[in-house]
Amino acid sequence: CVKYIYQMNLSKDTKSRLREAKYKGMTVTQALRSVSATSPNPLRYSQVKSFYESQEKRGSERPHIYKSYVLGENTDSIQHKMVEIYNKNKYTSLQQVASNLKCDMDVDIPIGVLRGVKRSLLLKDLRPIKVQDVSEIQAEKRFILCEKWINEEENFDNVVFSDESIFALGGSTAWITTSSSHDVDRLVGERKFPEKVQVWASMSRAGPGDLVFFDRHERLNAPSYTDILSSHLLPYLDRTYGRSNCFFMQDGASSHTARSTMSQLDA
Repeated sequence: CVKYIYQMNLSKDTKSRLREAKYKGMTVTQALRSVSATSPNPLRYSQVKSFYESQEKRGSERPHIYKSYVLGENTDSIQHKMVEIYNKNKYTSLQQVASNLKCDMDVDIPIGVLRGVKRSLLLKDLRPIKVQDVSEIQAEKRFILCEKWINEEENFDNVVFSDESIFALGGSTAWITTSSSHDVDRLVGERKFPEKVQVWASMSRAGPGDLVFFDRHERLNAPSYTDILSSHLLPYLDRTYGRSNCFFMQDGASSHTARSTMSQLDA
């Protein structure tokens, strides 16, 4: 009776995940940790153990785990193929999986169906994160430079920093009821894809410099960047340190290191 109650407390999705864990050869403890991480309701060791025992009594070597209505009988073969793909590269996207299945098995499967198959296999969605690529030589130079600044107790009194970035013009979402006392005329609909704006700015210990806003379809290139330096950066230097009494710091973007830009800075 107790085992039956434990079984009733398990959701359909939890049972499916426990069957998959048992098929993969996980112990009760391993299955408890794996399924509890994604289960909305807390699990107990006795629940998982009782479920394992009930599966063994059925005498099925491989219980039915997941079957897609779209794939039908091909679900198992697609699952095995996806496991092979993710064993080779765990960062493979679903678009790449669909392309591989199209080439190897000549099947065209929607991304939504592949997402369901992936969840049935308990495969985590690991997307590659874009980071700045720094070589060993660059890392060594940066380490030496930072170590020098620390030893000399550099406080960057006469250093001017500048950079540009893109900002989304979206505010916080507020939900109100139909009986709210808010003035309806003051409510503005929210865009699903808000507008974005690119902004350039400079700053130093002397204070912030000018903010430069780009037009909607304007791109930052060498000519537009040199115009910013002439119209905004140089006047800022004249107001603060003077052009010959400070250091200007910028990153290695293509518009920053172009010949026209470097020639203007050298002048």
